[in-house]
Amino acid sequence: MLDTDPTEEDRLAWLDHATRLHLTTAREAWKAGDFATARFSYLKTAQALTQIKEADRAKAMLKQEQMDFAKADPLYQQVIAALQPIVSAEPGILQTAIYGRLPFSREDIGYALYFAHELGDLHRRKKGRTYEVLPAGIIIDQH
Repeated sequence: MLDTDPTEEDRLAWLDHATRLHLTTAREAWKAGDFATARFSYLKTAQALTQIKEADRAKAMLKQEQMDFAKADPLYQQVIAALQPIVSAEPGILQTAIYGRLPFSREDIGYALYFAHELGDLHRRKKGRTYEVLPAGIIIDQH
């Protein structure tokens, strides 16, 4: 057996056509600088992967790619730039309390907060039906 890296098409061959299309669209849109289309297509890819059993490796790969995308996404950067002063001034503010204070949609704020936590830019901790948001570097007591 040859020890070669599989082509991108080989790595994606096991995905159904619609999921491959979403992922390909996301990548092409990102490359073209169309962040809105890329963001939507990555979301659709992630949603599709939740329906596929035995997709753990693909989910991990997609999550890393989405994190890389979020770091480059101007929307993420804008939301985080607006969020950080609020969260620094009010550590532990609830995510639901943030929604009306910024000129972004709930979806955009939720997207940014999810990836901010994953990237270590902010921390989120589940609190009831929402999340408590804390600045990066704050030690989170798990009790």
